[in-house]
Amino acid sequence: MYFTTMTYTGLNLLRWLLLPMLIVVLASPISKCRTRTIGAAAEYRSLAEAARDAQPGDTLLIVDREHRDESTVDRLRGTAAAWITVRGIHRDSTSIVGGRGLQFIDPVYLRIEHVTMIGQESNSINIDDGGTFDTPAHHIEVRECGFFGTGDATENIDLLKMSGVDTFLIENIEMAGGSSGGSGIDMVGCHDGTIRTSIFRSMGSNAIQAKGGTARLVIQGNVFANAGARAINCGGSTGYAFFRPQNAPHEAADLLVAANVFVGGTTSVAYVGCERVDVVNNTMLYQTRWVARVLQETVDPQRFVPCRNNSFRNNIVVFDNRITTTLNLGANTAPETFTFSNNLWYRADDPSRSQPVLPVTETGSVIGRDPAVISMVDLRVDLPETSPAVGAGLPFPGVTTDLLGRSFANPPSIGASEGGRGTTSVDLHGGPYRIHEEASRFMLFSLDGVLLATVDHPSQLAGVVSGLACQPILAVDRTSAQSRIITSCH
Repeated sequence: MYFTTMTYTGLNLLRWLLLPMLIVVLASPISKCRTRTIGAAAEYRSLAEAARDAQPGDTLLIVDREHRDESTVDRLRGTAAAWITVRGIHRDSTSIVGGRGLQFIDPVYLRIEHVTMIGQESNSINIDDGGTFDTPAHHIEVRECGFFGTGDATENIDLLKMSGVDTFLIENIEMAGGSSGGSGIDMVGCHDGTIRTSIFRSMGSNAIQAKGGTARLVIQGNVFANAGARAINCGGSTGYAFFRPQNAPHEAADLLVAANVFVGGTTSVAYVGCERVDVVNNTMLYQTRWVARVLQETVDPQRFVPCRNNSFRNNIVVFDNRITTTLNLGANTAPETFTFSNNLWYRADDPSRSQPVLPVTETGSVIGRDPAVISMVDLRVDLPETSPAVGAGLPFPGVTTDLLGRSFANPPSIGASEGGRGTTSVDLHGGPYRIHEEASRFMLFSLDGVLLATVDHPSQLAGVVSGLACQPILAVDRTSAQSRIITSCH
């Protein structure tokens, strides 16, 4: 009887204690993730309108095939558990055309995906910290997007501009047609980011620039085809007021450039006022003036260190007579602090002249031996097991997978791909180099995807190539479903 009475009394008391809490819970709004549509006949006409109502976890979906939008969006803020996503239906079917581009000011936990930007009059997408250097924009992802400039702009217009952005990922994007004075991705004072598995074609000043105190980046598994004067500019020249942090003693530091392919362009990599930049396991084919550059564009010994303590390791370099100076050394730099090791150097038109001129002694190099690089239709590369690059590299911290996502061996191959693993199958109908069944056996493309010539028989190949303007050429063999990058320069 005692037990029954006490149980009833306890339950009755618990009911009255919990009732107010239950009322509060039921009266409180329950946050639900929503998809907010954007388009001419959609719920919202512009991204800015949709962003004003956006809550953590929402998706802002652009539904029109061609959408004109030049929104400025301030403080679009998701959470670690509920990112906000701006996206299109599919990258190939959702385009923002023309206008002044999109600007995101001080966003956090923001994902942008499946959108293609075409022909903007200024930066296509701008992401920044709103000038609040102590509170950067952070946790930003740009995925599966396309950026296509007009290609004829001469001013400093970037396809993706980021200032004061920390903890970011850019992957599986395509950029082409950059302005002659601009960048594909231009980063000022950005930190802790990764740029991977993307393709950059026909760029202007550069494809990627990391300056203004930018640090701790990984640039891996990308393809750069005719990617400008400096495909990757590791550093640069920044006004003092724009450095993040304000007291940074370098333009860039602690960058890893690994397992990328560079074809054409004036130079592959420029070290500019940077330190601790490692360029490792890349494949560099037919640059037009220098393989790499060492420069100091901001000279202030009281503030900035000279370009120093960088490395160039495990890279394949194939060049021709257009390269007369392997490494361009500028004033006020410290090239004697650089490390060169285990690179393969091959001058295709005269292998006996493959020896590079470097500021320090290189160890473990391979000189004058054809690496036999196999190129695929999307300009990714592979190596046969008989290549002299196979097993000739040295392991490097953080470089564990190759361009094709396979593990490097120990010791690794030199170059962007681990050799002898079997070439990945190639889709001859995709990408910018479109092969059709009725085509001749060989099709010759420029790096911009222009069909230059067709050849019916291997015996005719050399004659046709020699008649083309001096440039790298993608020669596709439909019979073997493989291709090689060759040069028509003599």
